[in-house]
Parts: sequence; C-alpha cells; structure tokens
Amino acid sequence: LRVACCTAKGSPTEELLLDTGLTMPDKLTSVRTYPNPFSSDVTIAFSLSEDSPIQIEVYNLLGQRVYQKGNLIEGGTHTVRLHELANAPAGIYTYFIRAGSEQVSGKMMKSNLEK
Repeated sequence: LRVACCTAKGSPTEELLLDTGLTMPDKLTSVRTYPNPFSSDVTIAFSLSEDSPIQIEVYNLLGQRVYQKGNLIEGGTHTVRLHELANAPAGIYTYFIRAGSEQVSGKMMKSNLEK
C-alpha cells in the first residue's frame, strides 16, 4: 500500500510504503452488485482468471443465510441474478463469494421503494 503525503496545494512531499499483510485476490476480481440499492432482484457480477469452484452466500443482518449457491465455473466474466431476494424484507445484506481459497465480500441494500 503506497500513501502519498501532500502539501495544502497538492504537491507530493513524501511517499510511504506500508506492508498491511493483506493480499488482493488474483483469481476472483471485478466483483460488483447492481442495482444497489435494489427493490426486486439484484445481480452479482464477477470475473475469474481460471476455472474454479465458486460459492456465493448472502446473509441478512441477523446472520441468517438467505441465499446459497455453489458451482464449478469456467474462467471469464459472469453474472448471477438473485431472484430469491425479490421477496426478502428491506434491509442490508452481506454477500460472500469464494473461489478456492479467495473470498470477496460486500454489502447491498434492499429497499421497498420501486424505481
């Protein structure tokens, strides 16, 4: 992680290199959800650099799993439409996508308002 410190006018004064011990996934990339917030169903899009077993799970704020799917998926760009969340109550949901030993997570919000 590189952090650049700047003066008030935006000129760089120094650069600091931090070792966080974290690594970025290289097999599972470009994960996004849309629309977010959503009112009916939501789509999760992601890219895989190689064939991999994939596990997708979605949890509500109570920690209850509301969606789960697992498959062996070929490398490339993929979208998964979660029709199952259309009847879920409004609230914040956390998704987890696992590809082998890599995991990406994020949040999405369900609204009762139609667009």
